[in-house]
Amino acid sequence: MRRQIEAAGIFVLLKGNLGSYHSNIAVTVFRGFALSDDIAPFIVINDRDSEAAWSFTLVHELAHLILGKTGISGTYAEKKIEKFCNEVASEFMLPANEFNLFRPSSFDIETLKREISDYALSHKLSSSHITYRLYLRGDIDKQLWESLRTYYRDRWHEQRSIIKEKNKQKEGGPNYYIVQNYKLGALNDLFRRNNNYESRNVIGCETT
Repeated sequence: MRRQIEAAGIFVLLKGNLGSYHSNIAVTVFRGFALSDDIAPFIVINDRDSEAAWSFTLVHELAHLILGKTGISGTYAEKKIEKFCNEVASEFMLPANEFNLFRPSSFDIETLKREISDYALSHKLSSSHITYRLYLRGDIDKQLWESLRTYYRDRWHEQRSIIKEKNKQKEGGPNYYIVQNYKLGALNDLFRRNNNYESRNVIGCETT
């Protein structure tokens, strides 16, 4: 999805801080934002969010750009445009005719948690997304939706801490520069093209 969107001329960055972990920005502040611009439209996704949520955020921000509206997601979900972009992303990621086949067997909170998690995993989506869809469909009220959303967020933070601790005990790991290049996406290609162009110009000037 990212490659296809970048091929359309939109830069997609994965960035959740201002340059170091000391400036990490929580997903409660922003999950992503879109900068609508005719020449260089940008989508930035908070990579501190779960990877399962990145695709949803990507489509949400793409909807902002199609509307020609700069916006930030994760803080003002009650705004009309945010609701609309959420609905677009939800339908794209999980069409209603498919989701309507999912009916929780019980609304007992523990059963609900388990069945939402299982369904989300089988569709490679976040549990928070499935919870949101249940709320939109009217299966659960706003209070239960927010309670489940908090539960899944806390659970994800716990899992992330466990993985982070395990990674500390491992030797090696992914190359820092490869990771950073991945996060910058198509912006790297632009830098390379510009550098190659400037190098050719310099060589051309020297030979003449």
